[in-house]
Amino acid sequence: MPPIYRTNQITLISGVPASGKTFFGNWLHKNKGYLHIDMETFQGSEAHRIWEASLQSKNLKQFCDYLREQGPNVVLTWGFHLSDFHLVQVLRDVGVIPWWFRAHHDWARQVYIRRGEGTIQAFDQQFEAIAAHHEKLHEFYGSAIVETLVGPDDYIRPEALYETLFRTT
Repeated sequence: MPPIYRTNQITLISGVPASGKTFFGNWLHKNKGYLHIDMETFQGSEAHRIWEASLQSKNLKQFCDYLREQGPNVVLTWGFHLSDFHLVQVLRDVGVIPWWFRAHHDWARQVYIRRGEGTIQAFDQQFEAIAAHHEKLHEFYGSAIVETLVGPDDYIRPEALYETLFRTT
C-alpha cells in the first residue's frame, strides 16, 4: 500500500533562526504544490492585508478562511517573536497545524552569519528568548518538534521532513 499524506490543511512552521523554515516552505511549494507564505516577508500582499484585518478584528479564523480559499495545502513559515506566541496559540485553535524547527545554537549561528541577513545581535536575542521560554514551547509543540540542522551545514533532507510532517501511514 502506498503511503498516505495529510492534505487539506494549513501548516505553520516556526522555529529558531536559520533552522530551514523558509527553505522547506519553498521546497513544499516547488515540489508538492503548496501555497507558501513567508510571514516575515509577505508585507504588501493580499494575504498580509487579510492578516492585518484579522488581527484588528481579533478573528484569525478570517485569515485561515482566506488561506483555505487559496488552495488545499498551505504552509506558513514564521520565525515569530515570543511576544507573538499567543497568535500561534490562536492559529492552532482555529485549525492550523503548528510545527517547531529546532537547531543546535552554534550550527544555526554559523549559518545565520554566512547568510548575511540581520545582525548577530538579533540572532542572539531571538535564541536567548527561545531558550528562556523552552518549557512553554516544548509543552505547546510536544511531539511536533523536529531537529532540522543535524550537523554543521547539514540539514535534514526536505523529503525526510515531508515524511515526518505529513505522512499518516
